[in-house]
Amino acid sequence: MALSEPVLRRYDLPAAAVRAATRCRLAGDWQGACAAAGVEVDASVLAAEPRMLDDLRHLAPDLLRWHLLDGGLECARGVRLPLLLAQYPRGLALVVHCRFETYGPHRLRLSTDTAWVRSRWDSSRHLWDARHATRLPHRLGGGDRTPGFHRDGRRLDRADLPQTAPPRDDRAASAEWEQRLLLDDRLAGWRAAGVEIDPTVTAAFNAAGALLPFFRMSLVVPAAWDLLGAGARSGTVLVTWLPQLPDQALTLTLRRGAGAVLRVDRWRRAQRLPAVPETALNLPWFVEALRRGWLPISAVHPLVRAAMFPDAPDTAYAPAAGVRVPEGIHVQCGHRRHYVGWRDGRLAALSHTPDDVRRELALRALGGRSTGCLAVLDNWSARTGPLPRQIRMVARHMLLAAGHGDVAEVHRLLDAGVDPRGVRGVQRRSLLHMAHLIGDVALIRRLRAAGVDPAVPDSHGHSALQAAQAMGASAAILSGLR
Repeated sequence: MALSEPVLRRYDLPAAAVRAATRCRLAGDWQGACAAAGVEVDASVLAAEPRMLDDLRHLAPDLLRWHLLDGGLECARGVRLPLLLAQYPRGLALVVHCRFETYGPHRLRLSTDTAWVRSRWDSSRHLWDARHATRLPHRLGGGDRTPGFHRDGRRLDRADLPQTAPPRDDRAASAEWEQRLLLDDRLAGWRAAGVEIDPTVTAAFNAAGALLPFFRMSLVVPAAWDLLGAGARSGTVLVTWLPQLPDQALTLTLRRGAGAVLRVDRWRRAQRLPAVPETALNLPWFVEALRRGWLPISAVHPLVRAAMFPDAPDTAYAPAAGVRVPEGIHVQCGHRRHYVGWRDGRLAALSHTPDDVRRELALRALGGRSTGCLAVLDNWSARTGPLPRQIRMVARHMLLAAGHGDVAEVHRLLDAGVDPRGVRGVQRRSLLHMAHLIGDVALIRRLRAAGVDPAVPDSHGHSALQAAQAMGASAAILSGLR
């Protein structure tokens, strides 16, 4: 999905969960770490063999959650669940399953079931094993620093980026040079990353008139070596299937000390090769967010931050701030540019006087149709019509904060004047329909005082109280709804 500023709040990874998971992991309590990070453990995992148990002791479930979900609370590009983390003797494996919730926390579960594995991270341990987290810059194409950044996390200025081909042993600069060349010339970019292009590549694409795929060899090569294993001296891996060229694929042959060669091979033969993880074909979601300044360094997972920016100050992890509540939101009202905005817990027509509003209401009572600002106010109250994008962003943010139990963030939005009555989720559920996820009686009472009616049904006819009872909410929550 396209990156945009509002989706970068890490609803699924609050600071308290990271602190608790880290504390348990360092104490050797891997089950406590999983519980803190919201990762369920299947009974089959509890009977782990020694090698799996050693991996579980170093599993960072909060790091797994960070890499698994992108900034929009969806699965990161290239990840298809269930996900294989590691394999062991006698066919045993460690697998992650996920149940995605629309607004609540996504449920991760560890098991040993390999029947439906669709993606593999067994050669990408830096994504979940704390012992390997420091390999992240290497997998991003860097060496002593992460490409695009100084060692302390400051973004490189345009003048700091290479203007000519850098020395081949400067891996970070080579990755930056590759990125500069890729948009205009794929082959030149891949050669800049130290990859030789076999004639079969140019011949196949020229003959078919197809476009070369876009990916970074500075990411693929280190992932390929990790896939072959630390002791490998050479090998060939599958890079990607080529949908534009039927029955063909790109393969990469590597030799220690002799570089790598990219070739086009028959799919029937290439599919038997070990495959580079799809996540290695693109940068992780948070790298571009950091480059654009949308994500502060303090909002990066501590293990990721320490690996990418070793000279950065060791500050406490704090998820990115929520969306800003705008002072005024543009509405085209007839031929005029008007504004609406939240004031004292209600959405108001800021460009209209009280007399204007009364006149519009009188016309509507006579059978007229609301337009412009008044139509936006009506649609917000009834949640039955279109709304400006900024209003929808704030409403979605409030739903996500409530669904993930971020009580402080919901209070912040209410303090900023947001009217919670117009916030509705799928199946027209109100904020009080998520009372079991909010889990805070004081906030539930504040929402009721702000006008959110617990008796208003969702599209299935269920009230907030009925929804809470069905989800097993506590007696205190049920009492707050009554």
